[in-house]
Amino acid sequence: VVIGIDNDPSTVSVAQDNATRNFSSATFQAGTLETIEETFDVLVCNLFAELHDLLMPQYRDHLELNGTLLMTGILAGTGQADAGEQITWDTSSGRETLVTAALTREGLTLVRREQAGDWVLLEAKRSNA
Repeated sequence: VVIGIDNDPSTVSVAQDNATRNFSSATFQAGTLETIEETFDVLVCNLFAELHDLLMPQYRDHLELNGTLLMTGILAGTGQADAGEQITWDTSSGRETLVTAALTREGLTLVRREQAGDWVLLEAKRSNA
């Protein structure tokens, strides 16, 4: 089951139309994470860093144990992964610091980072109850 939530009601019909055109069974509703009680295997959140920071407790609470959190809309820092999969980032130059600190604060584990231009996708896991 795929559920899309947006706090702007005008986007819901556009998202639903796009899903229908792409043969998706996703449904969309106006609201926020506060308005739903379900937990999910995957959360995809496209917001700016300050909102990710603010909403991180809700992300954690709405993720199943071992669930995946994908966050976009974050301005990049710099970093790399070495061949041994050790990941290091210098996030001081972007808004990533705010988001990675929030992940740590809420007990979520950063597992992947991808960058396209100035924008970053961060993937995290919930590995604790």
